[in-house]
Amino acid sequence: MHLLSVLTIYALALSIDFHMPFQIFLIAVPPVFLLTIVPISLAGWGIREGAMVGIFMLIGADQTKILAMSILYGLLLIISSLPGSYFWIKSKKAT
Repeated sequence: MHLLSVLTIYALALSIDFHMPFQIFLIAVPPVFLLTIVPISLAGWGIREGAMVGIFMLIGADQTKILAMSILYGLLLIISSLPGSYFWIKSKKAT
């Protein structure tokens, strides 16, 4: 599952013209996911962006592209969960 998330972030990075080797994503992204688990924000918003900017800045990456990549990933998570939330709400109304 984590590898698929890393691949998703890598694909998002390529889509916004942020070219870094895939190995950097394999090293830098899992700690970001670990930090988003900490229950101090709503679904990791803010924590994920700050952690991603902080970690990728250590290797000299552009802040704006990192922030855009992280926000796009969060929006992609919301969009991909909408079908499931529809059926979840529909099942709650049936009972």
